[in-house]
Amino acid sequence: MQKHLSILSSNQYRNLPVNPNYQLVECYLAQTHNVMSKAFAQHPRSIVFHAELRFPKSYQCSMADNECLSRFIASFKEQVCAELKTRAKSGCRVHKTAVRYVWCREQSSSKNVHYHVFFLMNGDSFRNYGDLSNPMRGQLCYMLNIAWCRALHIEQNPCSGLVHFPGPIMRININELNPTKSYDEFMKVDATPLESVAHWISYLSKIDTKQYGQGRRSFGCSQK
Repeated sequence: MQKHLSILSSNQYRNLPVNPNYQLVECYLAQTHNVMSKAFAQHPRSIVFHAELRFPKSYQCSMADNECLSRFIASFKEQVCAELKTRAKSGCRVHKTAVRYVWCREQSSSKNVHYHVFFLMNGDSFRNYGDLSNPMRGQLCYMLNIAWCRALHIEQNPCSGLVHFPGPIMRININELNPTKSYDEFMKVDATPLESVAHWISYLSKIDTKQYGQGRRSFGCSQK
């Protein structure tokens, strides 16, 4: 762990719950909440979802940079833009969306690193992942799988098995005055969608399984 990183000493951050099972880095939490604030300000009805990106077993990934993640994000954004243009040309009503994200890079006992990426987008633009077993063009799961294949410069396969979705898409309406609470199986209490998302996304701020002092970033997020 780097000495300048401050660890959160509470089970909340900015009055929202965090995962108490890990040591969480405060500056990572601050960046995460800034992304959330920007996303919800632009898109009051938002979706939040989690993609886990893994490398093929035989893949020789670089330990020095995160260029593959940059290529992945760029490809996903391009596909989202193209999909919305296609809808507009077909006469469908189109809701534009920003693509915001928070990511962390981890390595435990495996040979290669892996990435966790949380995306925050307009909930009126996309509503679900699509068919995970048979991804179709224009669906989120299709675009994410293709984006990761392109990032790795491997054969484009929407069923590559390299992109995993550890949880459901969460929907948030930040303007809802009395949001409905439902049981959160991880928190073990009833929680609003915003509380569940804050707890869920705080996982990226944990110290465990990150590599420090090796000249590469282990955490990042969108800046706009």
